[in-house]
Amino acid sequence: TNEYEKKSLSKRWVEILGNKIQRDLYSAFLIKNVKENLEEVNIEKAQKEFKNFVKLHNEEIERIKKGNVKTLKCMGF
Repeated sequence: TNEYEKKSLSKRWVEILGNKIQRDLYSAFLIKNVKENLEEVNIEKAQKEFKNFVKLHNEEIERIKKGNVKTLKCMGF
């Protein structure tokens, strides 16, 4: 959306384009799509990658929920 909105630490999940996304994983996604100057997100790249990110995100969340994967409470599970 080209807008930065700082979330409180207690808000572990965010809704982005109708998708429920875990905040820390979304932060990692944004870092992966940063410009070479390391100061701003490459919006075009992030838009291209977002659909695949959501797919992989959802697969990983399901794997964590179904398995005996040890998670940190701070991840919101």
